[in-house]
Amino acid sequence: MESKVLKMAKHFLFAIILHGAFALTVLVHSQDQLGFISIDCGIPDGSSYKDGITDIYYSSDSSFTETGAKNCYTLRPSPGKDRNYLIRASFMYGNYDGKGQTPTFDLYLGVNRWDTVAVSDASSTISKEIIHLSSSEDIYVCLVNTGYGTPFISVLELRPLPNNTYIPKSGSLELFDRANCGLVNQTYRYKDDVIDRIWSPFGTSLWRNISTIQTVDSSYNSFQLPSVVMSTAVTPLTTNDSIGLYWSPDNATSQYYFYMHFAEIEKLQANQSREFNIFLNGKLRYKALSPSYLVATTIFSPTYRTKPDNETYFQISINKTETSTLPPLLNAIEIYTESAFTSTNRPKRWNLSSSGLTGEIAPFISNLTMIQYLDLSNNSLNGTVPIFLSQLQLLRVLVGGNPNLASNGGNPNPCVLSPCQKKKNIVIPAAAAVVGLVILLLCGLALLWHLKRRKKDVPASNEQGGVLESKKQKFTYSEVLSITKNFASVIGKGGFGTVYHGYLDGFQVAVKMLSPSSVQGYNEFLAEVGNNYFNSETDSHNSQCFRLILITFREN
Repeated sequence: MESKVLKMAKHFLFAIILHGAFALTVLVHSQDQLGFISIDCGIPDGSSYKDGITDIYYSSDSSFTETGAKNCYTLRPSPGKDRNYLIRASFMYGNYDGKGQTPTFDLYLGVNRWDTVAVSDASSTISKEIIHLSSSEDIYVCLVNTGYGTPFISVLELRPLPNNTYIPKSGSLELFDRANCGLVNQTYRYKDDVIDRIWSPFGTSLWRNISTIQTVDSSYNSFQLPSVVMSTAVTPLTTNDSIGLYWSPDNATSQYYFYMHFAEIEKLQANQSREFNIFLNGKLRYKALSPSYLVATTIFSPTYRTKPDNETYFQISINKTETSTLPPLLNAIEIYTESAFTSTNRPKRWNLSSSGLTGEIAPFISNLTMIQYLDLSNNSLNGTVPIFLSQLQLLRVLVGGNPNLASNGGNPNPCVLSPCQKKKNIVIPAAAAVVGLVILLLCGLALLWHLKRRKKDVPASNEQGGVLESKKQKFTYSEVLSITKNFASVIGKGGFGTVYHGYLDGFQVAVKMLSPSSVQGYNEFLAEVGNNYFNSETDSHNSQCFRLILITFREN
């Protein structure tokens, strides 16, 4: 795998032309996997295995999707909340679906957009890595369909990190590049790196690669750097040359954090010295650094750095001091961009229709308080529709086409209209169905009372004194779905049909759907709509804050 900085350096005439190479081997030694979560999303449910190279144990995704849809993974790391975690998602299309169409979709961390995954080559692997301080016990990683192909994921990994490392000013840190300097054909990760960072090779014949077989001590370094990474380095070919890294930011306002790792790995003579200064975009950031022999030292920026407005490129320069007899060296470098998660990153419309979702609806959706549209139709969701969906006042949700998804029998918020705002009803979900039946009974009594009034030719009036008139209106199937939120809430069942809770024009309504096998019920309903009171297939009455709607509707 070629370093990003290595790739970008090829585009500059004033930079050293670098020749990168792909990782050929992964070298490992034994360590502990405490707190690791490693998911192989392509193996059979309930299965697991130990990787033959890294000895990392991977499991299927079945135990991580029980509380969320198939495209949302619930990670519950054993160290708990208020910890720093490295989260890595890998994608290799491989034409797994036989369609030969590489997709593009969004990757989310909780309710925040992490990045966009744009697959251009079926055989290449895309890796997204982020360092995130979790404020909750559960961490959600989600794939969101943006209309350019079905999302997928190959591997999902979580690794706990020391809390005194990789601390951004705010937000999280997305990996821009991580390079092991002085190598051309080896990639290192766990077990060499106890926290499983992946170190890509970064070397060139135009620089001098140096190395040692001695162990480099990182015991006093919070970043727990692998000795095998710190035992190699690059240095300029001539004494007076500098080490220069250049790249053009994807965004002019990108905020970078740098972690540069140094260790002297050459035994210097009495008359030799190695001392250098570090510059960021021409400004001195660290003066007269002289690394200790076989001891790891990390220089990092405690706050982010941005590209100067008058510069096209971002530049790191490591220059020897005037008194140094040897050129500078660099053992390893990590570069991150700050991802400041804000509400502007959160979409208000989520279209997950026909996305192959399975499992229950993820509870983290309740945190999306401003979401307006959620389409979960035509998937394989199961369980029940959560009550919290009806508590998101701006939300319109579609859940049709999920045969194993049961509606919730309760109506958790029966009074949301302005006439009822003075009432503070607390409805227990288990008793909500009974309350719904009581409301229907009251509506029926109101109907009988109104019929008697009609016989006396006395017009019925609402609370404002206006005459209540029957509305002749028919509804399409899609409109019925919208009114009832895909028949999400059952408030009662009769002899020839089920009554659902819904909303129409800001009013709460009850919608009766006739059973397809109930011929007698259908005839009774037609008899009702044929009397003097009902003038159409739809009619309404006010009953406090509840409006009754009767709709004849037959399933195909």
